[in-house]
Amino acid sequence: MTHYMKLSGEPFYKTAEGKKKIELRLFDEKRKKISVGDILVFGNNENLDLITATVKALHTFPDFTELYKRLPLTLCGYEEGEEAEPTDMERYYNKEDIKKHGAVGIELCDITAIRDVKPLLTQPPFLNLLAPSVYGPTEERLQNRAGRYKGDENTQVYAISRDGSYKGIVAFSSGKQAVIHDIAVDPSCRKEGMGKTLIEFIFRLGAETVTAETDDDAVGFYKKCGFTVTETESDYETKRYLCERRRTWEDR
Repeated sequence: MTHYMKLSGEPFYKTAEGKKKIELRLFDEKRKKISVGDILVFGNNENLDLITATVKALHTFPDFTELYKRLPLTLCGYEEGEEAEPTDMERYYNKEDIKKHGAVGIELCDITAIRDVKPLLTQPPFLNLLAPSVYGPTEERLQNRAGRYKGDENTQVYAISRDGSYKGIVAFSSGKQAVIHDIAVDPSCRKEGMGKTLIEFIFRLGAETVTAETDDDAVGFYKKCGFTVTETESDYETKRYLCERRRTWEDR
């Protein structure tokens, strides 16, 4: 089962970076429906960034006082040595509800985040992610490509991370008819579904169709992701293909 929640600011980014692995919530009727093995999807209240994670364990307590005594607070979003008080949770829940429902620490694993990295695109980690999709990826070519994307208001760039480590990237023109310009996944993580997850995220942003032009090296990837592939005329020595996928109910 999949459950949807919201996070804001620092808690979202600590979770995305793999620093916060236990989410603290009121153990109300909504949270009692969560089971080990379920999927949690966290939307960011401040932008379109997204986290998905698997529930590894559920730690239930009569209140947050007991929870704070028993759980490692560095995994709950606190820094080492930071002052942590159970009353911190009263910013989100009133005392009566805490007494009525109790508290739960939802331990997460396989934390996957998709984040807007367009402002950071000219930095080395993101240039390295982009490199596999660029022909002859010299430093100059990568910087030029990244600079062009940053300067184009219609281009969006998102990267996918696993437990805080970036593994893939996609650059695309946004809108109802989205066009993928570049998509790449770290070779060590291929066949793990990250490329497909990035494409599904484009649909989540509102695209009705997603298209891409590619060659023999990547056409198999697009076919596996459900794209219709058509060979096109090309001035290049290699064959070129137009790949298109329309939104389905599964993408909504």
